[in-house]
Amino acid sequence: MGKEFLEFLKYTFGGGTDFNTALRAGLKAVKGEKAFQGADLLFLTDGSSELSERPLIREWNEIKAERKARIFSLIIGNYDAGGLDQVSDHTYIIHDSGNWQIEESPARFIKAVSRPARMF
Repeated sequence: MGKEFLEFLKYTFGGGTDFNTALRAGLKAVKGEKAFQGADLLFLTDGSSELSERPLIREWNEIKAERKARIFSLIIGNYDAGGLDQVSDHTYIIHDSGNWQIEESPARFIKAVSRPARMF
């Protein structure tokens, strides 16, 4: 599965990114459905955006604790998380997606995502 995941990460989808809109949509889903208790949200992005809405950041951090949700952010081809680290449980940055070095391998990130959440 790791090889397929790495191949998928090489694709370009050509869209713009708005972290605030994406987080708002994720928050609406997690708050609105009991089935999303303990849900994981995965940001897979080039990081070319900025998370800037303070009330949204605060609300996400509150709902994560309440619903035992987690946010994972994988930034590919950038040196900055665009503020996603303010809400992410794990943020992993791959600076150059075209020429990965061993130390930039997303293996640690995949392990973090696959680790079960602790329910307190």
